[in-house]
This record gives sequence, C-alpha cells and structure tokens, in this order.
Amino acid sequence: MQVARLFPRASLAKPRSPSIVVAAMMLRMLSPLAIRSVRSFAPALAAAFALSFGALIAQAADVPIRAQTQQGLQAEEKAIGKQIGDLIVAGTLPTTEAVEEWLAAPTPRPLQLPPVQTKELEPASLAVLARNAQLRIGWSFLCTHCDQWHTTMMGCGYAITADGAVATCAHALRRPPMEVRDARLIAVTADGVVHPVTAILACDDAMDAAIVTIAATLTPLPLATEVRPGDRAYCWSRPLEQRDFFGAGMVNRFYLDRDVDAEHGRDSLPFLAAVRMDVDMPWAPGSSGAALLDRCGNAIGHVSEIRTLNNGMPAPGMPGSTSAAEAQQQREDDPEEQAKPATLGDLEARNTMITLHVAVPVRGVQFLATAKPAEKPAATDDAAAQPAAK
Repeated sequence: MQVARLFPRASLAKPRSPSIVVAAMMLRMLSPLAIRSVRSFAPALAAAFALSFGALIAQAADVPIRAQTQQGLQAEEKAIGKQIGDLIVAGTLPTTEAVEEWLAAPTPRPLQLPPVQTKELEPASLAVLARNAQLRIGWSFLCTHCDQWHTTMMGCGYAITADGAVATCAHALRRPPMEVRDARLIAVTADGVVHPVTAILACDDAMDAAIVTIAATLTPLPLATEVRPGDRAYCWSRPLEQRDFFGAGMVNRFYLDRDVDAEHGRDSLPFLAAVRMDVDMPWAPGSSGAALLDRCGNAIGHVSEIRTLNNGMPAPGMPGSTSAAEAQQQREDDPEEQAKPATLGDLEARNTMITLHVAVPVRGVQFLATAKPAEKPAATDDAAAQPAAK
C-alpha cells in the first residue's frame, strides 16, 4: 500500500491536528524499504499517535483539578467560613463547650458496618473511592487578627457507615491550645459541604481513634482486619495543605508502642489501644485521620503520627536535642571531651536516621464501633425497699 494513499499530499500540507503532523514527520523519516510494507511502519505510526495524543490528554476529564495556590486555598476557606456562619445563625453548630462535654462522656452505640470487599481494584479506582469516603474533620477557628475562619488545624476522617458515622484520630477532636476568639468542630465532605458534628460515639486518646456522627449520607469504607506486613496500602489525604494527594506504600510491621499487662488479651481494649503499624507512605500534618486502604478498597487503618528516630538521641527539634554546632562548641569548651577518641555514631546521633509513619489499625476502630453502652447495675431488692432520700 502506498504511503501517499494513506496521507494525501493535500492533507499533509494542511494538517488538522498535531497528531497528524507528528505522524507525517515520522513517515518522512522512514527508509524506502520500510514504507513498502504496512507492517514495517505500523509500529512507528502507532508511536507517533501515542506521543501526540499523550501530550493532548494530560489527565482524564473527570479528574478534579483545584488551585494549589494561596488564592485557591483562601477561596476554599472563605466558602467554608460562609457555611460556618450560616450554621451558627441557624443554631445547628455545637459550641466548644458542648464538644468538650461530648468528649468527656461519649455516647457509644453499635454500628452496622458494611461487609468487607474481596474484589481487587485498580489504584485509580481506589483513589476515587478513597476521595469519596474521606472528610476533613477538625477545628476551624477565628484568630485574633481577622474575621476569616481558618481551617489549617483540620485533619481527615473516613466514613464507616452510610448514615453518617465517621472515624478519625482522637487528637483531631482535641481543640488546639491557642488563643482564638471562637472555634468550632466541623466535618467537610468531599463536595465541600460543611456538616456539624452531631455526636461523639467514641474517643480513645490512648488508641488515637474516635468515631463521630454527622447528618449526611456518606460513602463508607468496610473495615478489614486481615492485614500483614508486605500488604499494599493507599491513602488520599491533605499533607501540609497539599490538596488531593494520593499515595501508596507497604505495611512495614505491627507492634505495641507501650507495655500491656499479660492479663489483657489481643481483643481487649488496652491491647488494641497499644497496637500500631508502620507504613512507608508519604504523609504529614493534615493527613491525620485519613484512611489507609487495601487493594480491595477496605480501610485497614488510619494516619496517626510521624516519628523521627536517630541513634539514641532526641531528633532535631525535639526536647533535649542538640544541634551539631552546639555539640561541637561543647567539645571545644571542654578539654576532657577533646581528649576522648571519637566514637561510632557521634555524628549520626545528632541527625534523624529514620522516619516512621505510624498508623492505627482498624481492629481498634472496629472495637469502638461495635461496643455497647455500659449498662447501669440493676437495683437490688434492698435498694428497692429503701425509701427515697429527701
């Protein structure tokens, strides 16, 4: 087949799209022997179209693209602040005092959790699922300098029931110790709608897990507890105000971060509250409470903290840490220190050697979600016969 029949001279002279231009250039570079057969130039032609269309289609049409700029973030805060003002006027947004009372006395009730999913999904599908199930949750506040509601102290959460139950980390519910004119605990769904927190069902600071409710229909994540080191994990979060950040990693290990008495079994609250897992995945402040998903779209844990470790000394910025310059000055000022031979790890001890990304496994969240309220002891016959106090 002649090349001219595939691409008439007129069409080459006036190409209609960049893809045709690239294809024509590739064909012109082909040798006379190559253009004698369709098979010979088909791979080059396919590559030309792939390159040209790849440049034209940078992302799928349904991928959300939001401005990662100061103006974009301020516009988002302004929209959230307007909704907060409307909720305050309507009297539906609980005060700080009300939230503190809820934290002091949560009102647990058993939840109907969705069944665990077993069909594996592609990472792109997991990203959509994680985004739809995620909420921003935490404290929005009015500072002492302006009239704008700030949202920089908010973390993340994830829906665990369709009727409004949301799991998050416990520290996201604790109001930051800072001077503000007003602060409100809110939840913001993926579509940017602000919802008041209507109740706190559970909050365990030792576990760093909490469950709250909002009046909204949500896309819940099932809770999967059959997780092992080496399993893949995915997370949609907002590290350091970086919007729509989807990361992937691997479960590194499970461990107890504090001693637990031998009398407590693996299904007890003290044991579950001490279990942590490390995941080699990027996250940062703002990711707290975000769900970690497995290959099937089940939640296997949520983001809790970041721990920087070194060779036995506090990491830079931590209490008791010493900078390299300070350590060197101490050695120069102390003759005995100068006389000592250098030891292995002197330099490493002053620098971060590993950063652990710590998560809370969902087995503890599952315990909180299915716990029944403590029943009041029944009155004895003697108590029933006792006259009421006046």
